[in-house]
Amino acid sequence: MKTAIVLASALLLCACAAVKPDSARAEWEHVSHPLAGPPFGPPSEEDALDQLNLMLHWQRGAWFAESGLGYKLADAGMYGPKLTFTSRVGREFKFGN
Repeated sequence: MKTAIVLASALLLCACAAVKPDSARAEWEHVSHPLAGPPFGPPSEEDALDQLNLMLHWQRGAWFAESGLGYKLADAGMYGPKLTFTSRVGREFKFGN
C-alpha cells in the first residue's frame, strides 16, 4: 500500500509539473490525532506535526490537485528528515451561491 501511494504521488507530481500551476501558496500546517495524548491517553511524541509548506495548486472545474514541500518545525510529530512532501487530489463542493 505504501509503495502504491508513493508511486501515485510521484506520477501526480510528474504529470502536474508539466502543466503550469493555477496558484501557489505558503502555509503553516498542523496535523494531529485528535484523541491521542492527554487527556485521552498517554503522552505521545507522535501526536502532532507542525510544518511550513510551499504548495502548488491545479484546478480543473471541481477537481483539484496539490503538491508541495514542507519543513517540519519540530523533531516530534513524524519521524525522519525535516523536509516532507505533501500531495492531495480531490473534488471541491461549493455551498450557496
